[in-house]
Amino acid sequence: MVSNEGPQGQLGAHEHVEWTAEEIDRLLAVSAIEVDEPTPTCPGWTVASVLDHLARGAGIGWATWFREDADIDGMAVMTGLPPATTGIAARSMFHRTMPDYVHLLRATAPDKGCFWFSGPVPAAYLFRLGAVEIATHRADVDLALGRTPELPLSRAVDAVQLSAEFMPNLWSRRGEAAPPPLRLAPSDGPPTTVGAGTPVAVATGTSTDLWLRLWGRPANNAVTIEGDHNALDRWAESSPAAPF
Repeated sequence: MVSNEGPQGQLGAHEHVEWTAEEIDRLLAVSAIEVDEPTPTCPGWTVASVLDHLARGAGIGWATWFREDADIDGMAVMTGLPPATTGIAARSMFHRTMPDYVHLLRATAPDKGCFWFSGPVPAAYLFRLGAVEIATHRADVDLALGRTPELPLSRAVDAVQLSAEFMPNLWSRRGEAAPPPLRLAPSDGPPTTVGAGTPVAVATGTSTDLWLRLWGRPANNAVTIEGDHNALDRWAESSPAAPF
């Protein structure tokens, strides 16, 4: 069983695994007649592309990271994934791989060392990151199918906090300077800053809307920017549209 311990204000490892399980359940409910719907947030993709992307990237790639030691050549795992599938074949692959992926997460100790690009990390880090990334792709599917993406408040707050911690690391990994720091001031959660230094702007909105905007997805409601009005867009442009 996974532990439910986490820093104050952050969901615990068990909660991140169950969050992932619920997101996957929602995606398993996508019908065969919905898979060819285009995703407006991922140009050129369909709902099937999202399912394929998660099945291969998480269900096969990240699953290998969880099963193997942290010194595995994780990049080779990701570059050696099976060819992409489309249409109903993508849905079938999702159904074959993702229930087993959830079972694997539930059986993995949160402190198990796993591969990560910047060096070994505890599995709990990937539980959290994976929950937010899969939720973001579920939002892509919601938007494709005419639904409004939502998160329960505790998860939306956690997604904002995770994003503020994770996105600067993307730039560090690329060896590039990150966008100017941005203060995030959720109307329903604690404030945080993405980036180091004095913020050039403050973004205010619900935690759900800030999460969506940070990951380059349209917010459900208006997000207010005080200061540099391009600051949030620059961080959104840096977010991984296809993280796995």
